[in-house]
Amino acid sequence: MQFVPPAAALSGAQGKVSTDLLALVDDRFLLPNQSRGNVVAALARSGHYAKAGQRYRAVDTPSVDLVEVYVRTDPGTGAAALRPFVDRVSDEDASAGLVAAWVAPGRILDLARIPSVREVRQVLQPRFRTGSVTSAGDVLLRAADLRNATGLSGAGIKVGVISDGVDHRSSAQATGDLPPDYAGLTVLSNDVGGDEGTAMLEIVHDIAPNASLVFHDCGWNVLEFNRAIDALADAGCRVIVDDIGWIDEPFFEDGVVAAHAAEVVNSRGVVYVSAAGNDAGLHYQGLFLDDGQGWHDFSSGTNPARKRLYVDLPPGDSVTAVLQWSEPFGQAASNYDLALYNTADRSVPLAAGSRVQNGDDDPIEVLSWVNAGTSAVQAEVDVSKPPAAQARTLELFVYPRGGASLLPENTVPADSVYGHPAANGVVAVAAIDATDSTGGRIEPYSSRGPVTMIAPLATTRQKPDCSGVDGVRVTGAGSFPTGFWGTSAAAPHAAALAALIWSGRQDASGAQVRSALLATADDLGAAGADTVFGAGRLNATGMYALFSPAARQPAPLPGRIEAEDYDTGGEGVAYHDNETENLGGVYRPAEGVDIEPLLGSQGYGVGWIRPDEWLRYTVDVSATGAYALRVRGASSWGRPSLSLFIDGVPAATVPIAGKGSYDIFDLTNATVNLTAGEHQLRLALSGYFNLDYIEFEAPHAILRVPGAAADPRDLDGDGRYEDVNGNGRRDFADVVIYFNQMTWIAANEQVGGFDYNANERCDFADVTTLFTAL
Repeated sequence: MQFVPPAAALSGAQGKVSTDLLALVDDRFLLPNQSRGNVVAALARSGHYAKAGQRYRAVDTPSVDLVEVYVRTDPGTGAAALRPFVDRVSDEDASAGLVAAWVAPGRILDLARIPSVREVRQVLQPRFRTGSVTSAGDVLLRAADLRNATGLSGAGIKVGVISDGVDHRSSAQATGDLPPDYAGLTVLSNDVGGDEGTAMLEIVHDIAPNASLVFHDCGWNVLEFNRAIDALADAGCRVIVDDIGWIDEPFFEDGVVAAHAAEVVNSRGVVYVSAAGNDAGLHYQGLFLDDGQGWHDFSSGTNPARKRLYVDLPPGDSVTAVLQWSEPFGQAASNYDLALYNTADRSVPLAAGSRVQNGDDDPIEVLSWVNAGTSAVQAEVDVSKPPAAQARTLELFVYPRGGASLLPENTVPADSVYGHPAANGVVAVAAIDATDSTGGRIEPYSSRGPVTMIAPLATTRQKPDCSGVDGVRVTGAGSFPTGFWGTSAAAPHAAALAALIWSGRQDASGAQVRSALLATADDLGAAGADTVFGAGRLNATGMYALFSPAARQPAPLPGRIEAEDYDTGGEGVAYHDNETENLGGVYRPAEGVDIEPLLGSQGYGVGWIRPDEWLRYTVDVSATGAYALRVRGASSWGRPSLSLFIDGVPAATVPIAGKGSYDIFDLTNATVNLTAGEHQLRLALSGYFNLDYIEFEAPHAILRVPGAAADPRDLDGDGRYEDVNGNGRRDFADVVIYFNQMTWIAANEQVGGFDYNANERCDFADVTTLFTAL
């Protein structure tokens, strides 16, 4: 049944426009108890209506009233065809056929008359998933234990946060609860405003204190939200977390936000975390059941006297309801309608959502109503369908605001996760009460799974993914409460744990970090992953045990050992470093060895080496013999060296090449006697230098070069055989025989013994070096 006056028969263009916008177009579409002012007030409350002559948001003092709308078009149409009819295009996604624009109410029908326009509907404000100084979650999730035991801090990882705003972040910065702007915190956009973002950032900073923080507000529509995700990924954020629910995202399929979040996870390798929602008590789902009068029976036939959803509305308070049903977006034909009645007087609806769905429309109806009277109203939410329409599964969220409340009668907590938290690859986080001593009580409002999907294929998704904690303390910057409740508080705990662990294994992929988060959670509720807690309560120490730096297997010799691949075990066991932190901040950032990327290379090296530092490696020698040792290092001054100890016994001391720069590496050589089997190799470091690798070449007898008088000799003990012809001195004869037998030398001798210019091969450059040294 249509909730519009009979005189207002819908034209083709009118049938494309949502009910609330039609009331801005023509008074005939106002309900009997509505006024144009009521409609404008409801739209203004949503933040998407600008009055003439008043500067508002990004709209600069419009000359006429403007309303922000979504325009759904044929895919590929783009905004160009709409521009003559709109004041300003906010954003567009041409591939999805979606444009957000500001339009004067008098041009809405002109916009709808464009053949490629399928629908014009209001932009709905998002829900911030809050319930009503160091986070208690730091202890409950064992993050503090992990930091104390390992030194992990989030260093080297950027965490991006999307929420409303960070208006009063300076007060949290003044108390040390947030880092300063441009010195640990970067704000890319703060147009929406508020301080829920400040509170989320505080939680991340508590748990991962050295992670870099980046903030972007959620934007004013779903397309701006997608741009916020991209901006954070472009800024280098490896973890992104939000607490936003777009209440008109599709419930039974992935919409533009869910699809985009999943695409960013897959293509950019980020860990994307989102609040599961606080909607368990605001939700209904069930197959349409006719009560005999064309209305849905929400009680499933169990209570004929109380078969609706009921809302108590004190004066001045409001409610918004969003209905969807199980048809694909762009293909809806069942034409369900949504209405809100005063329980004491069902003669005329207080508000309605009743646009036409005739085969190419979206299966969604929305209504909002403000109690502008002086008395409280108990209202009821109703759903109807045409007699010939197929019975579909209904899903309905009712959002009271202010002092309004939805009574629990007939609500259904199950399946209340929707939108992008329901997307594959996105970590949807439920909320556990931090004040519960058992650490295992789910918040009653925390959204439940599973997620029923009908398109592109019918399936059920396991959600939520895991549980964080809420009820934690924050500074209360601005007017934000000091007690932070809701999945908005739980989600940043998960994001911070991901950053904390990832900082110790920065070579890991986002998929590996996400899997470790879930695989190590403490199981709660039903055995295994369930629809209340997901995988369970996150556990930082359990995650580290699974995901800590890979145990080092003994390095096989002969072979190369990268300097940064020293043993595990930490300070005093696997290494000694004069600083407690990794000054390079990469590869093994939780440890004290200073590791940095090498210029012009994909690899790492140990830098900032100071006297008396050392590194330990476990090696497995294949055969007893004299090995050629090559050390690749760089120094700008002094006479640094590296002393090698095998099982505590001195084996060799090798000078480090000095080329006047810590970025110009060169090789030096020595000979080391090794016995077969596993040994502890320790490098005692003396002086100031950088180290790339050490390499052991297999035992190889030094052979007499054809035409030489005797075997080659190393006259100065540097591991290089400059006396090629074996006559006991360096002379031009060595240059001649090397030139004549260069191919034979390269094929038969130890390369390190005859590579005079340290380019790791025997070639004409060595002839030149040999000649120059005479």
